[in-house]
Amino acid sequence: MPAAPALDDDVLLNIFSYLHGPLALKVALCSKRFYRLARPRIAAVADCHSPKDLEGLRDFMLSGDPPRATELDDVSISIFTFDYPPEANVSYSDYWDFSQAPLIADILEAAPRVRHIGFERLHPCLDVDERIGPAIAAMTRLRTADFATIGDGTLQRIGPLSASLHTLRLAYFWADDDDLEACGETKTVAGLCAALAPLHNLRALDVWTFDPAREEWAEAAATVARYRFPSLRTLRLISTCPSALDLVECCPGLEHLLFDLDAGLDEAQPLRDGPRWPPIPKLTVTRPIESGCVLHRVGPVSCIESLGDLVVGDEDDGEALENLLALLELTNPLRLSLAVRVAQSGPIAFWERVAAAAPRLQVLELKLTLASLRIEYKHWLDNVPDTLWPLRQLRHLSVVVPHAPTIQPTVPRADAFANPYAATQKYYADARELEEYRAVSLNALPGRLAWALPSLQYISVAAGEINMANVGGSPDEGPPEGIRLPLFLRQGRPHVDRDMVVGYWKVVQDGRGRWAMQMEKREGERMQDFADTTCWSAG
Repeated sequence: MPAAPALDDDVLLNIFSYLHGPLALKVALCSKRFYRLARPRIAAVADCHSPKDLEGLRDFMLSGDPPRATELDDVSISIFTFDYPPEANVSYSDYWDFSQAPLIADILEAAPRVRHIGFERLHPCLDVDERIGPAIAAMTRLRTADFATIGDGTLQRIGPLSASLHTLRLAYFWADDDDLEACGETKTVAGLCAALAPLHNLRALDVWTFDPAREEWAEAAATVARYRFPSLRTLRLISTCPSALDLVECCPGLEHLLFDLDAGLDEAQPLRDGPRWPPIPKLTVTRPIESGCVLHRVGPVSCIESLGDLVVGDEDDGEALENLLALLELTNPLRLSLAVRVAQSGPIAFWERVAAAAPRLQVLELKLTLASLRIEYKHWLDNVPDTLWPLRQLRHLSVVVPHAPTIQPTVPRADAFANPYAATQKYYADARELEEYRAVSLNALPGRLAWALPSLQYISVAAGEINMANVGGSPDEGPPEGIRLPLFLRQGRPHVDRDMVVGYWKVVQDGRGRWAMQMEKREGERMQDFADTTCWSAG
C-alpha cells in the first residue's frame, strides 16, 4: 500500500471535516495518525427522525469517556422524532408525543461544541424539559441554527444565543401547529428584536409564518428605534404580513431582502408609515402584486427579482402590473428578474412603460411561460424581440423558456363528446406543431434580439427540453421523427435546472450589421456573473 501523502495535520483536518459517520470511521481505521485526526468526525453528525432513533442516539452519544456527544458538530431533531408508533392509533389532535424530550436534553447538555442545530417542535419540548434552553445557549461555537414551532416566549426561555451565530432560521407557530396562542404565546417585532440583539455577527435571518400582533404605530416605531443589527446582510420573511417588514428599518447594512406575504392574512396590519429605507442592493418579491405594500417605504434598489408570474393576456392582472411599475419607478434598478405567463397571441405591451419607469435598467432576466397550448399562440416567442425594443439601454439579456405545459387546449364540449378520438388527435397535432415551431423560434431568437436592441452586448437563452407528453414521445426514446431540438439544445450545455440547457451569445457589429456570435459556456457564465456583480456593487 503506498504511503499516505505528506500533508500537514491542518490540511488533513480540513479534508476530514467533510466526513462523518461510517466514512469517517473507514478513514480513521487507515492508520494511527488518521485515527487521531478523523476520530472526532465519527460522532460529529446526528440526525434523528423517529422515537427509536432518539433512544439509540442518546445511548450512543452519552457512551464513552468523555462522552461521544462532546464531539458533536451538527445535530438535527426532525418532527418525526415525536411521532407516535402506528399501533398507538391516536387521533390527529394528540398526534405528537413529546415525552422523550428529556433524552434530547441529555444529548444537548453533553454537546457544547455544536456548530449547527436544527430543532423542530422546539416550544413543546421546552415545556417538557426546561434543560433544553440553557443547553442550546451554552453552545458557544454555534454558527447556524434552525428552530421551528416557536414564539416570543420560546426565545426568552432559550436565553442569549452564541454571539458567533452566523445564520438563524426561525419558523413561528401557525394555525395547524400546537395551539400555543391559546396558552398566551405571542409573535411580536419587539420579542424577535430582543432575541437578535446579542447576535453581533449574524449575517442571515430567515423567518417563516411571522405575523406580528397588532400594535399602535407609535409603539412599533419606538421598538425599531431601540435596535440596530448592522451585521445583518440577508433578511428573508416568508408567509408573513406587511408589519413584519418593520425589521428592515433595524438593518442598515442589508444587502438582500426577500418577502412573501401570506395570502390568508387579508386583515393583516399594514406596514406603518415612516422614513424610506436605505439603499438595498437586491429586493425579491414572491408575487408582483405584493410590491404595493412597500411603495411608501422602499428606497433605491439595484436589483429587483419577482418570482411569481405576471400574467398578460386573457387573464391579465392589472393591479399586479401597476404595483410592479410603481416599484420600478421608485427604485430605478439596474437589474430586473421577471417571470411572465403569456396568455395571448399578440406582443406584450408594457415594456415601454418599464423603460420609462426604470431608465437605468441594464440587465434583464426574463422567464417566459405559455399559459396554455393553443394553436393561436404559435408565434408567441417571435414577438419577444419587437416587444423589448423600448429597452434601448439594455446590455445583458437572459431569456428562460421552460418546456411547454401539459395542458389540453380548449375543445368545444359538443365536439369532445361527439368524437373524443378526433379531439385527442387534434390536441396532439396542435401540440406537435407548437413544439416544432418553438424550436424554430428559439434558434432565431438570439439573432433577432441582437438586431432589435441596439445597446445589447450579451445574450443567454435557456430552454426546457421537449415535453414528450405533448407530442406522443417518451423520455427514453426521444421525440417522434420530424421534431428537432434547437441547435443550442442539441449541443447539450447544462443549465442550473436539470431539464434546462443554455446557450450564450456575444453581440457583434461589423460590415454585416449586428449579429449574435455564440460563446463558450465558461466565457458566457463569466460574463453573466460579471453583469450580476456589477449591478450588486452599484447598489
